[in-house]
Amino acid sequence: MTILVRLPNWLGDLVMSGAFVRACAEFYGGPVDVIVRRELAPLAPLLGPVGEVVPFGREDARSPLRWVRLHRAAGGRRHDRFFCLPDSFSSALGAFASRSRHRIGYAHEGRSFLLTHAYPKPPGVHRVLEYRNLLDAYSGADGAPPPRVVLGGEALERARSPLAGPATARPLILFNPNSAAQSRRLPPGMAAALADRLLEEFAGTLAIPGSGSERVFSEEVRRRTRRPERCVNLAGKTDGLALAALCRSADLVVSTDSGIAHLAAALGRPVAVLFGAGDPDGTAPFTEAPLEVVRAPGVDCSPCVVNRCAHAEPPCLTGIGEEQVLAACRSLLGRKPGGPDHSGGF
Repeated sequence: MTILVRLPNWLGDLVMSGAFVRACAEFYGGPVDVIVRRELAPLAPLLGPVGEVVPFGREDARSPLRWVRLHRAAGGRRHDRFFCLPDSFSSALGAFASRSRHRIGYAHEGRSFLLTHAYPKPPGVHRVLEYRNLLDAYSGADGAPPPRVVLGGEALERARSPLAGPATARPLILFNPNSAAQSRRLPPGMAAALADRLLEEFAGTLAIPGSGSERVFSEEVRRRTRRPERCVNLAGKTDGLALAALCRSADLVVSTDSGIAHLAAALGRPVAVLFGAGDPDGTAPFTEAPLEVVRAPGVDCSPCVVNRCAHAEPPCLTGIGEEQVLAACRSLLGRKPGGPDHSGGF
């Protein structure tokens, strides 16, 4: 039995699909081939038993002919089963082009005619369970084994963090104020003030990750802190595996509702997630690692799950107090208020 899985397009969703990949490989008794965005392709083997990784770029997605050819040639063979995790019409078109005997996905955007098995999406469930339900609905796997989102593998063991080594003062705090969505991104002034409080409370080094497009914003945050020399702007300087290694090396991760929060949690790091427009019941990190979800109290419009807020600065984020965040971080690290305590080591 040969399996091809179209993985999600965003880092957080990719991480959350790991439970599906592991369950699928276990159910069918072997590794699964995957199609994934080129930027995320290095992380695909961390999800579980993955065979062939077929990357694609924007140039492929924008050309119907290239899109069809890519899926038809995926893995060098015609697969028995194609699982389509994204909801988009284009992903179902790719499934159809693959000529897989069974093409499985959720009914959405009028794409059901491209699939051989189209199922209604279960309402009100976590994204991890949504992905896993697709396998259960088709195969009758019935939720066994229970879903777990963990990352690992040889590629991760070989990856090296850009802040590895004794020169980095501990604890290493990975602070991510960024998000692709304006409704989930901290305003720069708030981000800088929170970075100051984190350094005041825990000392050490504060690293700001992000994509190349977020480098200017991250640098603005760094410069507006009172101790910019203790902040490192790594936006645009880490590929997928280096970012994973950076997350794994962190002592504490404080992040907006973004892919980095999911990646760090799946690597077993303590994570405080600052939720804005998103709904934690549906998209909070699905983890057994220490996790604190921080939300602003009393914001009637939250969660709205839109990407752009009607306000210049989302009240669901600006309403989060610094003490709320610090209390969550102390809980994660087992600290008492009042500044750094290195007696236990890191």
